[in-house]
Amino acid sequence: MELPFNTEIYGETHPCVPYSGRRFEDNYELDFFLTRVYAKLADLEGKRQFKTFLEGLRLTGYGTEKLEEFLRPNPKEERKWAISEALCETYLEEEEKVKIPWNTLRDKKNFASSLPGADIVGLKQNGNQWLLVVGEVKSSSEESVPPQVMRISKKQLEYLALKPDAIQLLFKWLFYRVKNTALYPYFEQAMVTFLESGSKAVALYGMLVRDTEANEKDLSSVGIALREKISLPMTCHSIAIYLPWSLDRLPQKINIGGAQ
Repeated sequence: MELPFNTEIYGETHPCVPYSGRRFEDNYELDFFLTRVYAKLADLEGKRQFKTFLEGLRLTGYGTEKLEEFLRPNPKEERKWAISEALCETYLEEEEKVKIPWNTLRDKKNFASSLPGADIVGLKQNGNQWLLVVGEVKSSSEESVPPQVMRISKKQLEYLALKPDAIQLLFKWLFYRVKNTALYPYFEQAMVTFLESGSKAVALYGMLVRDTEANEKDLSSVGIALREKISLPMTCHSIAIYLPWSLDRLPQKINIGGAQ
């Protein structure tokens, strides 16, 4: 079932490399969705767990004073790349039923730095199998069609498709984050599926966030080009999300949604 604010306005089905453009409508359902984006962006659950841990420590004197520094709110995340990634992660969880076991924002070593590697890593059920999901996220207000960032996205997706070592590294990264959790059996199945497919069975996603008029050319040329590089059982789904307001307003809209 589609999200009630999310309408497909163009698309092309393909067994291996489909693409679709989705328009978001500015309504209450979108505001509610943005509260979940905010929770991911701010890592509310992780902060709650860490706060509980800190408050359970046996501290006196100077230690108690320093505890207050840990409990102060962190700076708000307002960088476009991080906000777009949180939006796309939440979309994939809700619309594509992807399970994303780890909030990659927790991997930051510096508030001002970006993170290396794939933007999104998760797991998805496909029939009776589970697959590793790897996603790349781009955002653009550029009027050109397609925007320049799609050249970078195409190269990144090709690299993931043609370099099994890159996928193996992501499997190793994810292993340490799902072991001893309820998602571990799904991870194990995805690992078996990947190895038995000759290191091919992976679900790639290329996500584009736009605040321009929808245009199928944003995705079509990249999608067609990737069909020459990618073959089943690997898949690569390109999705463009068209916002009802500018990308510059996205931080404000998410913070407003998070305050509800």
